[in-house]
Amino acid sequence: MLGNDIIYHEGAQFEAGPTMKSRCNGGRGAVDRGARISLAGAQDKASIAIFDDGVPRLPRGTAPATHILKPDIKRLSKVWHSAANEAIIMLTAAQCGLPTAEVFYERHTRACVVRRFDRFARPDGTLGRLIQYDLCQLAGTVSDKKYEKEGGPGIAACAEIIRAYSTQPAVELRAFVSWIRFNLCAGNNDSHAKNLAMVEVPGGGVALAPFYDLMCTRLYPGLSQEFAFAVGNATRPGLISRRHRPTMATELRMRPQFIARVALQLAQAMPPVLEAAVQIVSPMLPHSAKVLATRLKNFVLSTTAKLAARVGQ
Repeated sequence: MLGNDIIYHEGAQFEAGPTMKSRCNGGRGAVDRGARISLAGAQDKASIAIFDDGVPRLPRGTAPATHILKPDIKRLSKVWHSAANEAIIMLTAAQCGLPTAEVFYERHTRACVVRRFDRFARPDGTLGRLIQYDLCQLAGTVSDKKYEKEGGPGIAACAEIIRAYSTQPAVELRAFVSWIRFNLCAGNNDSHAKNLAMVEVPGGGVALAPFYDLMCTRLYPGLSQEFAFAVGNATRPGLISRRHRPTMATELRMRPQFIARVALQLAQAMPPVLEAAVQIVSPMLPHSAKVLATRLKNFVLSTTAKLAARVGQ
């Protein structure tokens, strides 16, 4: 059994700030052309625990946390208000019907706070850890080869892993197809296989984990303009078109009509739920982050419309 009784440092409230921020702030550096958000060291994070009283606490030692606090990225100079970006895109994905980790935007630390999906409550009130493996691990790929171009699993390999491990492969393959299409609409070029995981479900079975690390990377200049996967041999989102659908369908062992139907549903769902997500997060944002939210909304709406016109619904 993983996990022990949990002991937490008290008083690490968001309003207090310094204790939390000292673990999250890093120096701002120059961004390399074509950089990836998941570049080692680019994102500072802190593990925290939040219970019914709403007070965040720092876990002591190896005690399991309940949430991950992700402040704005500081080490990529042209990436701004990444926490607001991630919170909006994650909320949009959830409202589109994708199984997505729960998030909220925390105004005092300007962070996206993500509830861990690999935790469960024991009868005695303590937390336990669920066993999970990302798809790079399950594919036997070393952790620094997460992108298909670098030797990581592609769409076909990810689909086969889901088929091999999932207790409900049909349901979760549909979610996987929706995730691919959503990332193309949202401008998330960092949607690699390490951002997919299989997790053991309490009571038995294995499931595709809720999606996480969703944000619009194409909004930022200098980041990679290539999608993490090849879609019908195309990696530039702007070049993906209707003619790539049959190849994608063959790789996934699905009917092209099914993929088209998923695309239609997402294209119809995206505009209103994106607007709703922006409305939820915007009141908590500083002025410059509100500017980001508006640009993000306009970019994703434009990308969704252009993709639907090229690929077909």
